[in-house]
Parts: sequence; structure tokens; C-alpha cells
Amino acid sequence: MGPRRTALTLIELLASLVLSVLLLSGLVSLLGSTAREAVQLRQAESTAFPGVILGDLIRQDFRNARGLLADGQGILLHGFLERDPITSTPLWIEGSVRYEVASIAGRRLLVRRSSGPGGTSTEPLWFGCGQLLVESLVQQNLEPDVLPEAGPSPSTPVATGGLPAAPDVFQVTLTDARDVVVWQEVIQHAP
Repeated sequence: MGPRRTALTLIELLASLVLSVLLLSGLVSLLGSTAREAVQLRQAESTAFPGVILGDLIRQDFRNARGLLADGQGILLHGFLERDPITSTPLWIEGSVRYEVASIAGRRLLVRRSSGPGGTSTEPLWFGCGQLLVESLVQQNLEPDVLPEAGPSPSTPVATGGLPAAPDVFQVTLTDARDVVVWQEVIQHAP
């Protein structure tokens, strides 16, 4: 029997070192891709969040508007736009709302200014807003499952507040500062 070997050869050390480096690089790559996916998920959630909350508020205002004027500074609505300050449910009282995109410290902010019998208020809605656009649509392009929101009878004469009458069917689009569509919906008024 020959002498017993108690150490590793240079080739065995190099082979174990190469295997260790390969395993570590795979682990670092896996951790990096997991971190990137987590960041992308957070960005997607933060983009979707304003759309969900703002969509409900904007939908309610635009469906209940009877007069609508879009100018270079914002969108002015008039109709049944008064809301309960606590629950945000419609009160079916006439009022006016103006949506504007303002710039504060270099950031764009969507602002909702309302006035009616209950007084006036200004609500900052969303930092990071890009644009709020309204586009009139032709009646035939409307999908059949889009229904008007319940409210006062359509036969009730409603003042438009001196504004042009709101189109029967129109599309409202809200984008973020990167021009990504956050919320878009076709609004139909009751006939």
C-alpha cells in the first residue's frame, strides 16, 4: 500500500472553484430577476391604483353631466354632480365640476373643482397625471353592454349650465405622465 493522500491536487481545487463560481453566478442571476419582477409588479400596481379609484369618480361625474366643455385648460361639466362629502354618493342636485391638470413643483396633478348649492371645493386627485381626454363617438360604435347609470328621469329637463350639451356617447381617457392609459371608458347618457 502506498502513502495516503491528505490534500487536494491543484486540478481538483480549480474544478471545485469553477463549480462554485457557476453556482454563485446562477444564484445571483436568479436573485436579480426576482428583484426586477418585484419592481415591475410594484410599478404595475401603482399604475393600476389611480385608474380604479379615479375611474369610479370620473365615470360618475361624466355620466351625470348634461353640459360639457373641453378647453385647453381642462374639462368643465354641469349636471347632477353634487356628491355626499363622506360617502361620495350622488345627491342628484345640480352643480358644476372642472377637471384640470395642474403643475406643482414640476409634477402634474389632476384636480377636481366642484361648485353647487353645497358650496365649492377643490380636491387634488392624482400626482403623476398626464392627460384627461374626451372624445365624442358615433352611436353605432357603442357596445350593447354599456348601460347608463341610474338617476333622474331622462325626460326631466336639465339645464346644461350654459355649456354645450354633452354628447350622447363619448369616450373618456386618463393617461399617466408617461402617456400610458390608466383608465378609459365609453360613457353613454340615457336617451
